[in-house]
Amino acid sequence: MQEASTGLWLDNFTDAGDDADKTLKNEQSWRPCPLPDLLIELGFFDCAKSIRHKRLFPQLKHGGGNGYGDGPGKAWARLVKNLKQDGRGKMLHSLRHGGISNFAAFRVPDAHALALTGHAREGTSGEVHFSTYVHTGTFSLKVLKGSIDTLGEAYRGVVKGVVA
Repeated sequence: MQEASTGLWLDNFTDAGDDADKTLKNEQSWRPCPLPDLLIELGFFDCAKSIRHKRLFPQLKHGGGNGYGDGPGKAWARLVKNLKQDGRGKMLHSLRHGGISNFAAFRVPDAHALALTGHAREGTSGEVHFSTYVHTGTFSLKVLKGSIDTLGEAYRGVVKGVVA
């Protein structure tokens, strides 16, 4: 969806709507997330328009406890195997770990990374200031857009090598 006030394209992580199988893990998971420029440049909208379904991946089947995640996880494992990559530690969730590591490597503020990934900072007493006083849901989408584009740039060379 495109936000009217900023013109930014967003993926709105929500369990609202007419798909009863769609769920979110926790309250922090409910959030808008700006789409990175790299994803738009790679033709995300053309792909999405061609699908003509309420879900972006209509072929996915609901797998019970893991929701729609079982199929993509198995497909990822096959891809890693077909690319003859050492599959140890290269599960689909590794993309999330790599993204968060790149947020840190490119000095994206922790609070922005938390807001974009839908994580909550679970902390020790040394993190009380952050976890109590920083409300990740209050960042402007324009600020978060800069941070998500930083992540896109971190992956630009990798993606171009695979897509091209």
